[in-house]
Amino acid sequence: MSNLTSFMRTHSAVVGCHWFFLSFPFTKISLHKTRTIAEEVLEVEVVRRLVAQGFTDKMIDETKLLGNELRYSHNWGLLWEYSQRDALHWPATFSNLPHLDYFNPSAMTENEALDVGLSRFCPSLNCAHQCCGIHNNELGPPTNKAYKDSTSIWVTVGTKGPCGSDCIHYRERPDLEDITSDQLQDWDENDIEFLRYNLQMEPDASPCNLAVICEKPCWEIFVYRKELIPDEDIEDPFTIEEGPTRLPANFNDGVTNDGVFDIRVDPCSHKGPCGRDSSCPCFLEGQFCQRSCRCSDKCTLRFAGCSCSDHCARATCKCRKYSRECDPLLCRRCDAGGEREYNLRSNRTRKRSRNNGPLRFCQNTGIQRQDFPVIEIMPAKYGFGAFTTTSIPEGTCIGEYTGEIHRFSGDILSQALSTSREVLNNFRELNYMFSLEKTKHEEVLVDAAAVGNETRYLNHNDEKRSNCEARHCLVNGERRISFITTKKIAARKELFINYGELYWGMG
Repeated sequence: MSNLTSFMRTHSAVVGCHWFFLSFPFTKISLHKTRTIAEEVLEVEVVRRLVAQGFTDKMIDETKLLGNELRYSHNWGLLWEYSQRDALHWPATFSNLPHLDYFNPSAMTENEALDVGLSRFCPSLNCAHQCCGIHNNELGPPTNKAYKDSTSIWVTVGTKGPCGSDCIHYRERPDLEDITSDQLQDWDENDIEFLRYNLQMEPDASPCNLAVICEKPCWEIFVYRKELIPDEDIEDPFTIEEGPTRLPANFNDGVTNDGVFDIRVDPCSHKGPCGRDSSCPCFLEGQFCQRSCRCSDKCTLRFAGCSCSDHCARATCKCRKYSRECDPLLCRRCDAGGEREYNLRSNRTRKRSRNNGPLRFCQNTGIQRQDFPVIEIMPAKYGFGAFTTTSIPEGTCIGEYTGEIHRFSGDILSQALSTSREVLNNFRELNYMFSLEKTKHEEVLVDAAAVGNETRYLNHNDEKRSNCEARHCLVNGERRISFITTKKIAARKELFINYGELYWGMG
């Protein structure tokens, strides 16, 4: 160990010479917990040289010369901190030295590697981008699903057919009931643990699907499944899950009286139907279950969509009632997904018909379709304003309010950021912040001061003279802000909204 410590100090001195010639403002290498960016790069470069000489992570960590362990976890440690910023380029970095990832896949089990993979992707099921910076405060589906509603026999019902020559459908039921896992070969502890991990996430998954994931015969998956999840652990497998007979009195689907969203609760994962008895957070907070919730698909607290036949043009649309845009997966009758519209367009193109009338599509999918009228930005009475180019009917979505997302809570950093924004807005006498979500402890704002679109140019007017209004809506599980016309607007007219009393106190 003393040789390794001496080796590290020697390499630190050698690498430090490169920094000296680059005129960096330090002359001594100081390895401690509070590091500058230059010192952090230096530490990583020393570690790369040690790894190239054959030293392991454990040997390097045991010297305790570094301010932090190399890989404390998949989201913490020296290498993880180093990966969070762009690396500085300097002559001492050579391309032939090994690249150091902030986690070591070869030292992980399949379960740990899956957890790391899940942590790298956006938790929103509508996004699923890697390293997403928009939904980083949201929680994805809980890894473990507490509720199980299928016995060993029922879990095979509903599959589309045999998945292969080893499928359970080719086996006799009595034979499978008598077979135990001790009689199976080619299964080790890692295989069993991997199957158990998948069953924790989706206990009611079919053996056919698990056979593909685990790379094992389907009927063997069935044998292990009936032992890992005994039928006795399932309370009442023949009862279809039913939610509450009626919605709670405080139900508002997360929309406050002033039209702003409450912060959505964490996705639920509990035993039994969603309701008061199961302490379902969605039920207790008066909100519909989300896509990320792990309750049954039969849960009546899940939003069922609308069944409009008039393309959702009226306020009686169920989705409009709960401040939602129609969901293509749920609202099939109003053609929210545009399937019938696409087929009509294709048929008209083939037949070259011109007299079939206008195409009709769902009128409550403006943000999803990005189907907005053209708005022109021109000089107005107060700076620039937004003007129509054509006549726009009442109830038309003219655009979505976009910008930077800021989260303000009670911590010191949020207070400092809020103060700095307030000083800047007062100095410019401009305020582009719109409240998106808020609770007693946190508020989420959309700020279009630096990043936005043409909707940021809508000027203020009183309630009688304004011709647009801002509405908060839920679009495929995401909170958005749209601008809707409140009256018919002629061409070449300026668009106005009433900023409201709260606006003047935000700046």
